[in-house]
Amino acid sequence: MAQISDDGKWMWSGTEWIPMPPSPPIVNNQVSTGNGSNKALMTACWILACSSILSALCCGLPAFILCVVALAQGEQKALTPLILTFVLSFISMALGMAMVDV
Repeated sequence: MAQISDDGKWMWSGTEWIPMPPSPPIVNNQVSTGNGSNKALMTACWILACSSILSALCCGLPAFILCVVALAQGEQKALTPLILTFVLSFISMALGMAMVDV
């Protein structure tokens, strides 16, 4: 094994001190940091969330599931369409109940 200088910048080749070769870059393999990088997933969340006013069951439930999946993958921005899904689904159910009473 080569001898390395105290400052870590030089290496003994056996006959002379040579500069240390550059270290390879560190690759970060982490999942999304929640910055909205998965645009297809976020677009689907928004489309289903906005559609949940039409039908709480047909659109609201898939929107809820998709937003939870996005949150599990680290997309913190999926919280906004998730809240919108709850609000619009509630309005949709309230309107449906009002129509039944009429």
